[in-house]
Amino acid sequence: MGKILISADSACDLFPDLYTQFNIHIIPLSIHMEGKSYLDGIEIKPDDIYASVLRCKRIPATSAPAPGTFYMAWKPYIQQGYEIVHLSMNSRFSCSYQNAKIAAQELLGVSVIDTKSISTAMGLLILQAVRMRDEGASAQEITQCVRKMRKRLRTEFLLDTLEYAHKGGRCSVLQMFGANLLRLHPCLKLNERGELSVSKKFRGSFSLAAMEYTRYMLDFPHIDGKRVFVSHTGISAPVLDRVTEQVKASGMFQEVLVTRSGCAISCHGGPNTLAVFYMTTAEESE
Repeated sequence: MGKILISADSACDLFPDLYTQFNIHIIPLSIHMEGKSYLDGIEIKPDDIYASVLRCKRIPATSAPAPGTFYMAWKPYIQQGYEIVHLSMNSRFSCSYQNAKIAAQELLGVSVIDTKSISTAMGLLILQAVRMRDEGASAQEITQCVRKMRKRLRTEFLLDTLEYAHKGGRCSVLQMFGANLLRLHPCLKLNERGELSVSKKFRGSFSLAAMEYTRYMLDFPHIDGKRVFVSHTGISAPVLDRVTEQVKASGMFQEVLVTRSGCAISCHGGPNTLAVFYMTTAEESE
């Protein structure tokens, strides 16, 4: 088999230790804040975003890598004889997928996949692609498998507040006021087509909502117990520890990975966004 490079945009939130461990090539999104642009995860961190929002009362904007950025990142690998499988964030949220497709048209041997997902839900698919690469699968086999497996993602995440969604133009003042007044924390779901909807609402303090959300996520049937991500945009250590222990104590997963989400998710969800991401079994997707 030839050499294969697994590539992804930075919205996958796997971060440097996992990028290095699994040899994943990351192409960063850009964050536009207070008149300047920064590379996600390289020149800016989520806490910088939160500090800016407190100062300016404005949510930074995110933008996808340009087609030329993808081209220049991939060309040296193509010249070295690699085939490339690139996994992109949900095309409904960003033009990263479209820009990657444009770049791929100029290079032989690049496959681009719309994961229909975000954050470490994307990461689950990327780690599957890595495993297949290391086991000797072809680029075509990896691409076909990942496109099937994206239907098996369970992607639901808990928001503490709608403030960031409101400031970013994604909910009305009335919706935000009603949620805050009633102390409601929405759980948002991404379906297999990449469409976002509210699946459930949790009432009370965020700490209580986080535990209820975790129980809710662990109560689904047909869970694939190989791996789970507990991802967050910056929640208190005691809450994170309780959620993580709850997931581990369930005994449902062989591997529990805890990650801090990056700038893209932080811009849209704000602090205290929590996710328990895993795959479902093939039986549920059939």
